Amino acid sequence: MTSWLGYYFVFVALVSIVIAALIYRMQVRSAGRLTALILILIVSPVLLSYFVSIYFNPLPEIMVPNLTGKSLAEAEEIISTMDLNLQIESQAGATEVITNQRPEGGRIVKAGRTVFLTLGERLPQVETTEEAFDSEIE
Repeated sequence: MTSWLGYYFVFVALVSIVIAALIYRMQVRSAGRLTALILILIVSPVLLSYFVSIYFNPLPEIMVPNLTGKSLAEAEEIISTMDLNLQIESQAGATEVITNQRPEGGRIVKAGRTVFLTLGERLPQVETTEEAFDSEIE
């Protein structure tokens, strides 16, 4: 930040010298236009440095943990160690477990992002077709 401030002061000094030379050489009569030009030239580096620092400064990236099937307390414990936020998007029935999450587990997101959770009842384990087929053969 100190280097940006130094560059800004150098820029303001150079702009002031150039504007003073223009005023002396051209004998400008319109003070309103000159004032607007000076303000634009002095304020533009501040705005430019603000946008550069926001859009091009890399934020840390985090892998979202898979929270599906866990309780809300477990999810809060896992997320508390990361730079992520939790928000309950919807609740269906008894709120025992997380049935869905956005973004999905395993996705890479920027730090500070919110993970939206859908809470619902724990679904009973369903026998897969392979397990059913194997039990019929025996």
